This record gives sequence, C-alpha cells and structure tokens, in this order.
Amino acid sequence: MTAEDAAALLTALMLVRTSAGSLNNIVRDTDWHLKWLRAYGGNDRVHLDCWERRLGLRQLCALPKGHTFGEALSALINSVSVGEFDRCLERWVRDPRPGVSPAFAVRLEITSSPWVEAAKIEFDIPSLGILNLFYYSPGEARTVRMYSPRNWSEVRDGEDLRVTAAVREATLKTIGILLRNGETDSASDRGNGKR
Repeated sequence: MTAEDAAALLTALMLVRTSAGSLNNIVRDTDWHLKWLRAYGGNDRVHLDCWERRLGLRQLCALPKGHTFGEALSALINSVSVGEFDRCLERWVRDPRPGVSPAFAVRLEITSSPWVEAAKIEFDIPSLGILNLFYYSPGEARTVRMYSPRNWSEVRDGEDLRVTAAVREATLKTIGILLRNGETDSASDRGNGKR
C-alpha cells in the first residue's frame, strides 16, 4: 500500500461518517475530495496557499500554492511513514513558546454541509502555534468567507448545520507505522521469491 492508497482509504472512511450516500457515491466523492479540493488560507477572503516552511515537513512544505487535498494528505502520511514527522516532532516540542504546554496535536477534518464541502489539516505545535490550511473546490472558495463573529449581529443564520469527521495524530501515526512495516514485509517477501 502506498501513501496515496492510504490517503484515499482514510478519506473514504471519513466521508462515510459525513454522508448518507451509497458506496458508489463514496467512491466518487473520495476521488473528488482528493483531486479537486485545493489549499486555501486567509483571514477574511480566502486565497490559494501552501504550507509554511517553518513547519519543517519537507514533502508537505514542497507542495505548491493551491495543491490538492490528496497531495497534502499523501505527503503527510508519507512523512510519518519515513520518520520525517518524528524528527520534526523532537524540534517542535523542545522549545515551546512561553506558557505553552510541550504537547502537540494534528487534526484532519472533512466537513459536509448544505453549502460547502471542505477539508482541513491543522497542526497545533508548541513552538509554532496553530498552522492550518483549508481545502475547498475553486468554485466554493469564491463564496467562502472566513469570519469570527464578535457580536450576535455578526452570526449568520442557517450556516451551523454541518457534519464533520475528524482524525488525529494517533490515526496518522498508526497508518504511518503500517506503511513502514508493510514496506519492510514486502521487501523481504520479494527477496524470498514471494509476490
């Protein structure tokens, strides 16, 4: 199994949690999420974006502005499986910001709502703070506004009904270990004449 296969499987499992569609719809929606949701950042109006280099995950940070959700999730899973994530983790928790616990968190979300399909990858790192990107289709990104209401009059009606599936660092770690061990097993099987 490759990191791309694992990303597709994880996305499909999350979509099963956020929709009541048939298996055929899940397969179609998985493909759509992986290939058509693009990376966006921004505070008020969203814009195509990429991961900040200071995150330190080379494969993830090498992706261009507007990369796809599938590219990002595959790079993240691969960074866990090859040990790159572990090396960065040592640095992330070594020098936390003043008053911040040396714990870290990674959260991957897929959200379904009547008005938008979206995904998000978020890192909460003691030394860096919260780094995240949102993934929307280009058409939906034109209608999305990031907002944080400061009073009741700014709360928009009817936009709070959404279903979100999320996985955290434990799931990503397990998938990375399975991929790492799977490559070792596959290599030894090939050496023994097994296929």
